[in-house]
Amino acid sequence: MSIENYSLSKGERLSLEKEGKLTKITFRCGWDEVARGGTNVDIDASAFCLDSEGKLVEGGFCYFNNKSILNAAISLDKDDLTGSSSKGEDDETVNINLATIPANVAKILLCITVFDAVARKQTFGLVEKAFGRLVNEETGKEMVKLNLTEDYSINTGVKVLSLYRRDDGQWAVQAIAEGINGPKDAAGKEIGNALNELLSTLK
Repeated sequence: MSIENYSLSKGERLSLEKEGKLTKITFRCGWDEVARGGTNVDIDASAFCLDSEGKLVEGGFCYFNNKSILNAAISLDKDDLTGSSSKGEDDETVNINLATIPANVAKILLCITVFDAVARKQTFGLVEKAFGRLVNEETGKEMVKLNLTEDYSINTGVKVLSLYRRDDGQWAVQAIAEGINGPKDAAGKEIGNALNELLSTLK
């Protein structure tokens, strides 16, 4: 029995053991821009590979400037710069080969962030119908999906899903759905990149 089209809620955990010997999966995310004028909103997917203490493993950060990590165990594929052409379909894709993930990786944190958000003065308030999902690449079937239905209008990034190894070695997924931001000044104004800020907390 496999997992298919399971809708996750924030904080919910689900074992992927029903998929059997799961190897190649993809994290796919999408969004639609809210109708408006001005600069397109470019949202990027990223993956952080963490050890058992929640710290980034060496070479464990995959994003648009480092598209393949850990001997191609994780790689960034599709990169949509606007989200305007897909209309409900996938805009960004991260390929994950669970069979070749190094043993020191206990968790894979999957995120999306607004590119150059501070300079462009953009937040997730400019997009709608955002989601993240996991697909079994060997069967082509969607396993789980998380619809990002909360108000992220003040955020420039979102922690979407976390893949983690259980004590028995099986992989499981947790829905995070937590908004993040870059560093702020004394007045509370965001002055830096959410991706770099998150990265700094994991080192």
